[in-house]
Amino acid sequence: AADLATALTQMAYKYWKTPILASRPPQDMSPDQDSNYGWGRLTLRVATGFDGVPPEISILYPGNGETVLTKTPNILALIKDNKTGVKTVSINLDGVPRTDFLFDPVKGVLSYTVTSPLSTGVHSVSITAEDLAGNVSNAVTHTFQVIPPSVPSGLQMITLPYTNLRNADPLSVFIPLVSGSIKVARWVPSDEQTNKYHVYPDPWASFAPPDALGSSPIVAGPPAGLGYFVSTPGIGSTLLNPQGQTVQSDEYSISLVRGAVYPQGWNMIGNPYTSAVQWGAVEFVTNGQRQDLVEAVEAGVTPGIIYEFKNDGQNGYYDFPSDPLAAVMHPFRGYWVHVAKDTKLIVYSPGVSAAAAPKLANKPWLSSEVWRLRLVTSAGGWQDPTLFIGAGPGCTSGYDAGRDVPKPPPLASSLQSYLPKSGWGQYDGAYAQDLRGTNGSQSWNLEVKCDAPNTLVSLTWPDLNQVVPKGV
Repeated sequence: AADLATALTQMAYKYWKTPILASRPPQDMSPDQDSNYGWGRLTLRVATGFDGVPPEISILYPGNGETVLTKTPNILALIKDNKTGVKTVSINLDGVPRTDFLFDPVKGVLSYTVTSPLSTGVHSVSITAEDLAGNVSNAVTHTFQVIPPSVPSGLQMITLPYTNLRNADPLSVFIPLVSGSIKVARWVPSDEQTNKYHVYPDPWASFAPPDALGSSPIVAGPPAGLGYFVSTPGIGSTLLNPQGQTVQSDEYSISLVRGAVYPQGWNMIGNPYTSAVQWGAVEFVTNGQRQDLVEAVEAGVTPGIIYEFKNDGQNGYYDFPSDPLAAVMHPFRGYWVHVAKDTKLIVYSPGVSAAAAPKLANKPWLSSEVWRLRLVTSAGGWQDPTLFIGAGPGCTSGYDAGRDVPKPPPLASSLQSYLPKSGWGQYDGAYAQDLRGTNGSQSWNLEVKCDAPNTLVSLTWPDLNQVVPKGV
């Protein structure tokens, strides 16, 4: 340090610069001899090593070559410099500099939300950064393709995995819009009416409903995580134009409501991500206690089943997997889930949920000795193929969580069939599956409702010989 001080002082004397460490000016120089001369303070930073490495840049979203299902994506990147730190960042979208991005120098996270909708097709984003030592990184570039998502035409149960929609009016989302032909409905579990369906333009059926806003929203970024019934005209597929951001977090929470008026506990939900996730990897948080799917079923929080609506062009009906641990929540599809108490559902991102798949495969939901027989009701050209009766170990004549499966409320159905249950307290209602014990004889009651008067109703069991054990 002493040698450095001496060298700096000599340099100042030699070039008639301000003496840095001398206590007084040289004898042969007065203050008015050089306009650069004066008294002051120099702060000298001595680095322990030379910084010749530029910042490191990783574009997190969109991935290189990724297909993006929104015209206003939220671009995410991680920029790190482990020595002097990041000084400046620049981002170009399709060759045009963008300045309205956010950068957190502490976490190194860059976020840029596209404000003007991108056209369908291929786009590119490039990012460069400079550190405080003047090192400039090479541009990191990702190309990605924007395509509009679609849903099947007709009556469907859907979800939109987007947040911060520029226009929450459902009629602005569907392409092409045929005036008056788009119908949207949503079941609101907190409603104190028996029929809890709300039809747009009722605000409860919008993509920013009142229960998803305010201080205690059921989801953080509507409509992501919410399920809807949608009826669109024509055949084939209906294109969507959702101008919002996709969910990038590792987990997304959806509040599930029990409600006070029968039928209780039904919630319409959706996959909040644009890729499929494992239903068996979800968790429930009830009264501060976090439980996986099996634990939540055993605690009586939920039957653990998700139901999807299927439409073959003539019949619309609910279906559910025999093993919910192996179930998949597909993007843009809505689902029903039933709860016996208020709780919060945690859905994990595709990457996180996929990592849990091998572990879930080792947890059989039902014993291999349990048999399930499908019952199919038909009337007047309509069909309801989703009733199951059966028996096996672990099943009783009372309510068995995860084995006895309630049936969601219909939106509009010319034919309804269900297994009525009473004497089960809070679990009373219409059921799609009732499994019993193997002791003694068993009988099941079945109820059918049909809109067509004087219509013959038939009941068949096409899989009888394949699934029911001999001797039963």
